[in-house]
Amino acid sequence: MPDLALVGDVNLFGAFTRIGVIAASLLVFTLVLANFFDAMGTMTGLGKEGNLTDKDGNLPGIGKALVVEGAGAIVGGGASASSNTVFVESASGIAEGARTGLANVVTGLMFLLAMFLTPLYEVVPIELRRPRSWSSVRS
Repeated sequence: MPDLALVGDVNLFGAFTRIGVIAASLLVFTLVLANFFDAMGTMTGLGKEGNLTDKDGNLPGIGKALVVEGAGAIVGGGASASSNTVFVESASGIAEGARTGLANVVTGLMFLLAMFLTPLYEVVPIELRRPRSWSSVRS
């Protein structure tokens, strides 16, 4: 079974006790602002790539999409995972025709199934998992 010990291990006030309220608030504000502009730019570019914009170049329903993206980022942080956000790499999928979201659902399901295969990683000896140094690669 996968180790899910960190899921739900949330301490909302841990950062505030270590670095202070003002510094933690500025940190949260900075991350939210950066995430918002990153998501807005990425969604606009992906909307144009997928021909989803209107005649004025606006993406219809962008407000709803930004709410879902923000909620995904919050849930990802709460689940002790990396930020779940929209990535520009989605343009390659859109270019290949993946526009309905089914490809995303299938990919997510495959990652969930792969989570149960992680014990196979332990079968590989540690010597093979450790990256080689450049000196041993050159010789």
